[in-house]
Amino acid sequence: APAPAPTPTGDPLCVSYIGARVIRVTRLDSCGRPVYGPRSQVVTKGFTTAEIDWETEDGEDYTTKAADGTACITGQGPSIIKWSTASITFCRVDPELLQIMNPTWHQLRDYHGRASGVEIGQDLSDSVGFALEMWPKAANAGNACLTAGQGEDWQVNGYVLLPWCLGTAPESWSFEDAAVTFSMNARTNPGSLWGRGPYNITHDADGAPAPLPQPFDPGFDVPDWDFTSSGSPSHVRLDVVDLVPPQPTCGAQALWNDDATAPTITVTANSTNASQADLSVTNWTDLDPRGGVVDWGELGLAPTRVAASGDGTAVSPAYTTTGEKTITFTPANGAEPVTATFTPTLGGAQSLSTASGSTSSTSGTSGTSGTSDSGDTSA
Repeated sequence: APAPAPTPTGDPLCVSYIGARVIRVTRLDSCGRPVYGPRSQVVTKGFTTAEIDWETEDGEDYTTKAADGTACITGQGPSIIKWSTASITFCRVDPELLQIMNPTWHQLRDYHGRASGVEIGQDLSDSVGFALEMWPKAANAGNACLTAGQGEDWQVNGYVLLPWCLGTAPESWSFEDAAVTFSMNARTNPGSLWGRGPYNITHDADGAPAPLPQPFDPGFDVPDWDFTSSGSPSHVRLDVVDLVPPQPTCGAQALWNDDATAPTITVTANSTNASQADLSVTNWTDLDPRGGVVDWGELGLAPTRVAASGDGTAVSPAYTTTGEKTITFTPANGAEPVTATFTPTLGGAQSLSTASGSTSSTSGTSGTSGTSDSGDTSA
């Protein structure tokens, strides 16, 4: 279970903000949870403005007049925030960032497999979205600097979090004899399961990098969070953090669940068909009953899903080419993929390796790999 929320002590942190250093968008599932995988988050500083607003609904008007026209009852119910809106104007186009912000948009790739653009259809998602984080520069940080250490990873900044955003229709794009910018819009969705988040964004009381001190309030209690909800779902968080923000990148980067247990895979030669490989997965975690997916390392061979509730085995389709194959198992619990290499000899003996990136000339033996590979395993 995560550490309990800190006890209030000392003076509050009062800072001023100037601009913003970077923003980060993270891919979410339909329940507002981070999607772990090789291309799940983008950090960029290629934006000019980021505007946050609130869509509200006025409370019920209870004003009632007496028969003579004078006021008899005056009052109004509380107004509510239906959602928050975010509008970001980008001066640099990152096609994978745009697709994370609007997952119904089609990712376009060039002949080399590189993300080159997006194709915009008529539908928008009302459930699958993204998390938005932003690091405003902190000016006049005052006592916020008193607890900051002297290491290279210390830097006081503001921190803005919208943990569950749904992409909405973008604003108009104008191409003219001037710098072209692109504005993207989104609104928040209540009930986020972001919790303390999948990233370290500040330092704990011992000076170690840590996630959020308190979970983001989804409006209900979540088991194992050691947190009591207010009963009202939050939409936006404004905070002060002291861990250096992430560095901007071009294109989506990996996000893995460091708390998940990485399984071990064993590859053996199939006893009845020399052009197939047998794979066995051990050291299952109970975090996710969906198991994982095997990529057999040859173009044209369909991936195979392995169920954690089963015996944890899979048989590859028949290989059609020779040469070393890198077999990758990606567990559904978000742990980093594990790999093993395998060299089929069509119609004959097979050789396989015992670790990622190495080979063995021993024919017909088995190999085991618990080696993590954080490289891209998806298209």
